[in-house]
Amino acid sequence: MNTQDITDMRHHLVHGYYQVDASILWSVIQDDLRPLRQQIQHLLDTVKWGEWEKQSVEFCH
Repeated sequence: MNTQDITDMRHHLVHGYYQVDASILWSVIQDDLRPLRQQIQHLLDTVKWGEWEKQSVEFCH
């Protein structure tokens, strides 16, 4: 699952919730959430947050 897939899923759930296929949603929950959580956890563990915050402040000013 990539960033565009996540964005598309969110858009569909928010704006097309009445057309959500429950079997597809359940498949995503069963197959994709655990690997996604692991990827996010890895990023959280490896990002040098002090440097990231400094760059964010510099970018905004």
